[in-house]
Amino acid sequence: MNWMDFLKPTKGKIILFLVLVFVLNYFIISFVPVAQTGLVLAGIPLGFWLVGGSGLGNLKLDASVNFSPTNFVVDLIFWYFVSCVIAEMYQKIRKK
Repeated sequence: MNWMDFLKPTKGKIILFLVLVFVLNYFIISFVPVAQTGLVLAGIPLGFWLVGGSGLGNLKLDASVNFSPTNFVVDLIFWYFVSCVIAEMYQKIRKK
């Protein structure tokens, strides 16, 4: 199989991709343990969403990074590649 066929989007790959990106990252972002005074970029494999608290009450921190688009794009590429690998492995197992 060549790379074009491997990376070609199919219904199964897209559904798996959406589950991996949004469901998995939702749980990671929702349940990431952070200190109350810490701010962390959460996500897998690279953090892209800012979570945590300032712990300073009414004082506002100047958080210049609330969302990292570069890390998010890298995450999208990573999870699409993972979904292609899983779909390819499933196809080989199913043929046997």
